[in-house]
Amino acid sequence: MALGRAAIGALLLFSGVYMVATVVRSRLLIEESQIRYRIIFREEVFPVSEIEVFRTTTTGPPSHRVSRRVICVKGRHKPIETVPYDPDEFLQAWLDQFPNLDRSDQVCN
Repeated sequence: MALGRAAIGALLLFSGVYMVATVVRSRLLIEESQIRYRIIFREEVFPVSEIEVFRTTTTGPPSHRVSRRVICVKGRHKPIETVPYDPDEFLQAWLDQFPNLDRSDQVCN
């Protein structure tokens, strides 16, 4: 019984540390020639020239749908979500330089 409680406590502790690390470490840095996308312990750097399009996706259960803006990058399996970051005028102006998949017939690879 004590071993089970210790295991559950360790799991809860690890989950809490993981959540705090997610909030503290996650970043989307926009520079002139590249973007840096950092999640917890991993950082990826993409040249701006490799960004293909951005689009809005809808996820979640039908009772609580959430719209998320994503950036599609050449050679990256999953798009980059911009939802964890505060949307502001700078981000929107920066995204406007790329084709918007919601307004055209382009496809995200």
